[in-house]
Amino acid sequence: MKPVRGRKSLRDILLENQAANNFYQAMLGGETPPQVIKIPDAPKKRIKSDVPRTDLLEKDIQKQILMLLKRHPKVQWVARFNSGTFVSGDRYISSNSQSGMSDILGMLKGGRLFAIECKSRTGRIQPHQQDFLDLINNGGGLAFVARSVEDVTVRL
Repeated sequence: MKPVRGRKSLRDILLENQAANNFYQAMLGGETPPQVIKIPDAPKKRIKSDVPRTDLLEKDIQKQILMLLKRHPKVQWVARFNSGTFVSGDRYISSNSQSGMSDILGMLKGGRLFAIECKSRTGRIQPHQQDFLDLINNGGGLAFVARSVEDVTVRL
């Protein structure tokens, strides 16, 4: 078994236990019946498709939207905010105190705040993300889900 980074899989743990049971069984000389552990099959390797993706990933949509907003005449400033939980050594670090914060925040000329949650064509918005968008909209800002650059140009 090769060394693994992080946690061991259930299959690896069961294989180690089976090896230990076989060792103890051999030491006892077969006086007791061997213990049988059901070990799941190894997971199948995923094969990357040779067919190129036609749908854009969420990160690519974000990048395109940011490029548009940085040049848009109605936009005062715009920034992308990382959110979520990251692992640093053995610690988990939360990067935002506001749950559901949108991917892109900015301000229109005139002082109106906007928030854009970027999603791929098939991506689903989580309830806490929708709550954040509603919070911005109810406060007089502009917040919406964008699945393409065209969605942003229509809403601004």
